[in-house]
Amino acid sequence: MSSKTRSLQLPSIPTDASPALRHFLEGIKQAVEIGEGLRGDALDAKLTRRDLVEIGLANVKQGGGGIRAGSASSVLESGQSLPNLTTPPPVVNFDARGAFSRVIMTWGQPGYANHSHVEIWRSQTRDIGRAALIGTQAARIHVDVVGGSFSGYYWARNVSASGVRGPFAGPRLAETADDARYFLEQLTGDIVESPLFKELSESIVGELPEQWTVKVGTTVDGQPVVGGIGLAANPPGSDAEGTVDFGVLADRIWFAAPGVDYSQEDRVFPFIVSDGRVYIQNTLIEEGTITYAQLGEAAIDELVTESLDAVEAYIGTLDVWDVTVGNMIQSEGYSPSGSGFRVEQGGAARFAGNNFEIDTPQLQVGGGNASFSGALNAATGTFAGSLSAATGTFSGSLTASAVDAVDTINLRGNAVTVPVASVTSGEASWGGGWTVVQSATISGVAGVQVACNISMEVRATLQTESGSGGSASWRVRRGSTTLQSGSIEMNQPYKYLAGSFLHTGNATYTLEISGSYDPGSSGAVLARHRNIQLLGVKR
Repeated sequence: MSSKTRSLQLPSIPTDASPALRHFLEGIKQAVEIGEGLRGDALDAKLTRRDLVEIGLANVKQGGGGIRAGSASSVLESGQSLPNLTTPPPVVNFDARGAFSRVIMTWGQPGYANHSHVEIWRSQTRDIGRAALIGTQAARIHVDVVGGSFSGYYWARNVSASGVRGPFAGPRLAETADDARYFLEQLTGDIVESPLFKELSESIVGELPEQWTVKVGTTVDGQPVVGGIGLAANPPGSDAEGTVDFGVLADRIWFAAPGVDYSQEDRVFPFIVSDGRVYIQNTLIEEGTITYAQLGEAAIDELVTESLDAVEAYIGTLDVWDVTVGNMIQSEGYSPSGSGFRVEQGGAARFAGNNFEIDTPQLQVGGGNASFSGALNAATGTFAGSLSAATGTFSGSLTASAVDAVDTINLRGNAVTVPVASVTSGEASWGGGWTVVQSATISGVAGVQVACNISMEVRATLQTESGSGGSASWRVRRGSTTLQSGSIEMNQPYKYLAGSFLHTGNATYTLEISGSYDPGSSGAVLARHRNIQLLGVKR
């Protein structure tokens, strides 16, 4: 930016001016000095274009003639926009369902522009004032591991990219299943101590009959109908010798609890066998095998299946070996003029948004830049960013703001700027101590400045059950000198970092991350979209 124009200082009004002219000039001087902030209240000073640039509301347009004078629209362009402080709407279709040892929460599409994530809160009572934040989720599903025999209330609320929180949705009551093994052990202990079990378990004195039966019967339309109940001890030589059978011959069997009025509308028998079917009001099964099942609703901690047909499914993490798509794969909220992706059955792929990335050994695309490890052949080409290729052939014209040649490049004319860049789109993780996630080295020319631009996104996670915690940090270094550093908040979305530096001569820049976790806690420190660009001299 050009240097600031010297503040206007008006000279004193000539003493030989007429009273009328002196009064007129006094008014002009007062208005100018108030506008310049030289007198009066500072809030009455005028706002200049430079003020707009310095506070980030505008940028200076650059052209062939440098900074141009003229109207505001010809000199300035929009700068950093103000944050969107609109309150997000409530979370829609929020639901919480208990499985065996987990509570699974789902909700609908956010439906507003600057959505960041959803907060999940939990309480043992139906009181949001006693609820605690248990997690944040950018997807539309969250799993809370709480164990068996749990009951609790859940709330959720949207959080915008500007950090504005919406109203709570909820509460939703969720209960996990009772632990069958626990109750089997408790009931077994009670039965073993019961007088009936002790009586039946006592040693036998004398002989007992091998069989006991009770039979009943009637005649319907001339046909006998017989039923009964019996106990039999299988004698030696039989197929099941040494065992005891208990049998019931009946069309319908039921169990009922004494003292319960089953004539009431909300009372049903807990166990009924009728017409070859078993009806159970409530059951706990530690282990079971079902050949075919029809389920009205199911909340499952872990599902292993050979084949699954689902009309609609909310899946947090999905590992798939093979996928066959009948029509297309599309991101939620995809819009050709907005953001998202769509891959169609015929092979067409469409990607919308401000950033498109490919990261393979042969091709890297990201941030408006492309890098090829093989040959690039094109009739014509126009590149707004940089082009990097091992070899390339253009039969037409090539226009690029920057070209990186891996081997040799021959250009006509002068004034070629050759930068050094180190860019990685993938995710890197902390490995203990200070971990270098990106580095770049340049051999500069003595006395000539080299500009360095860095950027990356960082994130840290923390899991703890004992109240302990942890911390995470990042820093930018040139050699052994730390140029910029900061902390990373736990369990937040990726945070974008950027910086610019100047030096002369040779230098190596590094981007580094570090973490520290207390005993009883764990987590990860991550970095992605790491970028170091070193702009060398004109050659």
